[in-house]
Amino acid sequence: QPAIDFLSKQSRHSHPPQIQGQILEMLADLAERAGDSPLALESWRQLFAKPGTVTPERAVRATVLAITHGHNQQGLAWLEQARQQ
Repeated sequence: QPAIDFLSKQSRHSHPPQIQGQILEMLADLAERAGDSPLALESWRQLFAKPGTVTPERAVRATVLAITHGHNQQGLAWLEQARQQ
């Protein structure tokens, strides 16, 4: 939990885009492993709201999480977003 708390705080600070993306990706991964799917999904949403952050690898990981938690449309939208980049 301390790592999630730290990354949550860091995600609210202003960082260069690449660093901010890494923070949100790490937060999503840790939250998912800790069983906090809502936080993981929200972290992916925040990350993907920024231009150029959706990669095929990220989109697949986020989509699997979204679909397994009943957010099918969100997952498919992320895959489509990755395909278009």
